Amino acid sequence: MGTTFTAIERAFLVGAAILATISVSVKFVPKPADTVMSAPELFDQALARIDNIDTAEAEVRRWAGNNATPVATAYAIEMLLRKRFYHSYSYYSVSDDWVLWLASFLRSDVAQKVEPDDILKQPWAGCSQQAIVAQVLLKRFGFRFATLGTSDPKHFTSIASLNGIWYYVDSWDGVGRRRFGPISFGFLRSGLANSRFTGAYSAKWLSAITSGHFVIKDIDRLPGHHLRSFHSLTRFISKFGWVLCLLGFAAAWMLRVGLPAMKNAGVLIAAEK
Repeated sequence: MGTTFTAIERAFLVGAAILATISVSVKFVPKPADTVMSAPELFDQALARIDNIDTAEAEVRRWAGNNATPVATAYAIEMLLRKRFYHSYSYYSVSDDWVLWLASFLRSDVAQKVEPDDILKQPWAGCSQQAIVAQVLLKRFGFRFATLGTSDPKHFTSIASLNGIWYYVDSWDGVGRRRFGPISFGFLRSGLANSRFTGAYSAKWLSAITSGHFVIKDIDRLPGHHLRSFHSLTRFISKFGWVLCLLGFAAAWMLRVGLPAMKNAGVLIAAEK
């Protein structure tokens, strides 16, 4: 006699087959082409070799030198990332996480990379992604850090506590700087640092800072924690969704066939006694 399955059991089996096929086949989808730099930046292609946070930390130590002051170390972090990235947001592709890729059609920013090692796999990163890498490095060197954000214009960057003073640390070239190097946040807020910046975007951003239209959040906590949790979930489903479907099939079959069979077997044993 042939084995027959209920509609829900067949649905679980078909789902497992489809998800298993997708999880294997998406690995062969080509990665998206590199984005193009939209404006002149300090990007140095040779630094693409820095593709994980451990290598980045070692490079900062090399740039800062032995016995570097906290300010000098923060400056090395800022300049390394300024040369390591050019500005454009990096996203997970369908071959990285196909469930997340589908979710991005509903809201594109959910697919933005927030893991430092993943961000460092590409030569481009948005201001928030550069800030994530900067904050991980600041944490590695034992500095307190926080996120500095403005909504008009929209910008996402970092501040760090160096020798007990909070400094503005930003590797993004979009905020034009005549002179590089950490600037104390108090000096920035006062407006006395305006001469160090150039460009219309900078003028608008500085106006937001000096007028108090900014937010400081996530002190000593890396940004993107909610998105990081969501990525862990979608990545798991992308890789093992077919297993969940098989477990669903097994549970449905057990409820329909296995448990009644066990119950009947128990009744027969009791009757024999």
